[in-house]
Amino acid sequence: MKKTIWMMFVFIGLGSIGAQVQASKLMYQGKPKILFYQTSFNWGKVREGPDITHLFWFKNIGTGVLTIHSVGTSCGCTAAAQQKNNILPGHTSYIKVTYHTSGRPGMATKYISVNSNAPNEPTVVLTMKMNVIQEIAVMPDGVYFYGLKKNQPAHENVNLLGKIGLHFHITSIQVEKNLVTVSSKPMTLENQSGYKLHVALRPGLPIGDFNDEIIIKTDCPKKPIIHIQVFGQIVGRVQVYPSSIYFPAPPPHGRSLPVTLHLEANPWRGFIVRRIATQNHLIRPWVQRQFGDNGSVQYTVIVSLPKHLPRMSSLQDKLYIYTNVADQSKLTIPVQAAGSE
Repeated sequence: MKKTIWMMFVFIGLGSIGAQVQASKLMYQGKPKILFYQTSFNWGKVREGPDITHLFWFKNIGTGVLTIHSVGTSCGCTAAAQQKNNILPGHTSYIKVTYHTSGRPGMATKYISVNSNAPNEPTVVLTMKMNVIQEIAVMPDGVYFYGLKKNQPAHENVNLLGKIGLHFHITSIQVEKNLVTVSSKPMTLENQSGYKLHVALRPGLPIGDFNDEIIIKTDCPKKPIIHIQVFGQIVGRVQVYPSSIYFPAPPPHGRSLPVTLHLEANPWRGFIVRRIATQNHLIRPWVQRQFGDNGSVQYTVIVSLPKHLPRMSSLQDKLYIYTNVADQSKLTIPVQAAGSE
């Protein structure tokens, strides 16, 4: 009798395991179906600074296991991730989306793509909207001085405006590299109050690119520090276009096309290119001299790559152009090329 009862339990257990295996087979053989409860969310107005996060919930209403292959966003300011990769039939999960509001004022729409094995919608595009309100608006958000000759005076204005109803004070102004001077005075614009900054470039900067940063401290608890970037370029008598060279990876069984540099001198009379050289001897440059209709001398430098590039992920070199201009006697052109496969 006991043996009979024991055998019954064995058969029942085996039957249960078999049913589970069969159910598992059916689950993986079935078709998943994804259903999002919402595919769009509007935050409305949010304050600049803190990150904002929203959960997009969805359910697997199919008969098979739903697998989330990947989640992508439209820009680096938005992060998205799935709670889990595999969702059983009848179960729910979510996509967590985070937007970084700091330094990104204004209205924005971000797109999140969810890729899965659901036949009904292999790719679902989610949308998150927001209007980031700055405590203190910076207009423009940067200062740019380009195409200036040496010792040429230059200045720009920047407005700092608090949001409606906000009154703040500047407590200090610092310039990181001391390449510009900054003064401020109070201003009002319609219903907003703030300051107008006068940014002037200091004389004596050398030829070439430069950058600096203006650091402003305020008594606004939500915006105690404001950073304003300064970029610019001082040009000399001689200018080279383009200012750098990049060779993409050559086609199979082919070679990259040469790159032509154009040298312009103002005034052109008496300008001479004495010679050219390279740092690593990985490129092949040569100079061409032509005469314009007005008798001007025009120089071009043609740069090519050797037939067989070294097998490396990238190649770097520098082209040196030597001229008879005192403060531009040696022009340096960076060169980069993608290595051959």
